[in-house]
Amino acid sequence: MNDHQTGKLDISFNTDLPEALVFSTWKHHLNYIHDAILSIEVGSETTSLINEVAAGVGGTLVDLYIGELTPMVIAEEVIQQLVSFDALGYDSFSRWLGVSKSGYQNMYLSDGSAWILRLGMVNRRYVHIHPARYSLNTVRCRSANLKFAIAYRLLYGMDDSNFSIDKVNRTRETLGLPPAAEKIALSGALRILKQLSVKID
Repeated sequence: MNDHQTGKLDISFNTDLPEALVFSTWKHHLNYIHDAILSIEVGSETTSLINEVAAGVGGTLVDLYIGELTPMVIAEEVIQQLVSFDALGYDSFSRWLGVSKSGYQNMYLSDGSAWILRLGMVNRRYVHIHPARYSLNTVRCRSANLKFAIAYRLLYGMDDSNFSIDKVNRTRETLGLPPAAEKIALSGALRILKQLSVKID
């Protein structure tokens, strides 16, 4: 194990997964986000939670997995393949990544989705995974739109569909953003918001 690993596990990382894995489920897994929001009791701490999640999402563009594999199943499939490659330990994983000369490797899971594996530097977690760009069961969106959708659902609930400009702007204010003059300018954010809603079985 490398003794010089740095970084901090913020709220976006899923600490329920096996210790080797670094996976930001608030950033890369739609169904996880959906279920997490449903489990949160909205109250006085909502604004601080929104800001903490937004900071964890970060970045400019996000590849968001929208398939049915749960974070734990994804983790188990990744680990199973790494074991088969004899690449689960820190040193062996580093060597396996080095074979590609690019610093990362692609991996395909049981639903056909593609994932990128990199060397993570967060506490003892070193297998950093995220969905591959334009992979099956993955959509690419602006991180600002994902942050907006998460914040809106935490403020107004998963079944709200009355996207008034007042609600939109209160959400933007909570995120520290300037008000929007019209909802039409937020078409990308509203598209993600509609995906992040109560599931119809």
